[in-house]
Amino acid sequence: MHEVLDAFFKEQQAEGRPKPFEMWAASDLTRLLRIAEERLELAERHGKTGLDIFAGHDSRTILADLAAFLEADNVFRLETGAVPREFEAQIPPSEIAGITMRGVVDRIDRTPDGQAAWVIDYKTGSDFPYRDLETGADGPLGGGTKLQLPAYLGAAGDAAQVQALYWFISRQGGFKRIPFSPSPENMVTFETTVAAILDGIARGSFPAVPGEENDFYGGWDNCRYCDFTRICSMRRDHDFHQKAGDDAMKPWWLVGATARGEA
Repeated sequence: MHEVLDAFFKEQQAEGRPKPFEMWAASDLTRLLRIAEERLELAERHGKTGLDIFAGHDSRTILADLAAFLEADNVFRLETGAVPREFEAQIPPSEIAGITMRGVVDRIDRTPDGQAAWVIDYKTGSDFPYRDLETGADGPLGGGTKLQLPAYLGAAGDAAQVQALYWFISRQGGFKRIPFSPSPENMVTFETTVAAILDGIARGSFPAVPGEENDFYGGWDNCRYCDFTRICSMRRDHDFHQKAGDDAMKPWWLVGATARGEA
């Protein structure tokens, strides 16, 4: 979906579209879906789609999500008066807490006068891990686990007003937009959290943290994609709690506390 949207917006931009407050037409939807179908056909030829019975369902879901996203994009641009300007944009190297940040931003929208910008990170999955960022106890940095958006702000350049946001571009994520406020307080918290992470690395504090036991998927939340989960302790949650009070764990605990504003 990232590739399809990138190709579509760059193609439209070459034609001088969209103009401020211009709505996408039926012909635009047709073109978007055609680009998606071409990418899906290519993936099938390369043997990346698996069994047809599953690939067919996934293809229909992707096409339906793209169609719904185009409508959501109309709403967003009506709200902001901005237009998509940059895609897969490089973040200018910037030093935070002694390290150089680099990266690529999915999309940047700007108002015609260039004074306001929206730095957008597309998410195709569920919004569940992000729901508490605005009001939850872990704060806007998710207890130190959600650091993308403040790092991306540098891509906005000299715009006077900047907002970074996660945009969930599927029905699974409800097409929600979750913003990050670049307030002075939040930016200081971001920098001190990065510093706390670096301090933990320097001290060699790398505890195995399985997270909560997950009955739906089996195993533990933080171990679902780990290549070594089969050889780990069956009761790794007990192992974690036995180590939790050790002094060597303090740098790790400090990362979350700093991100929540408790340190």
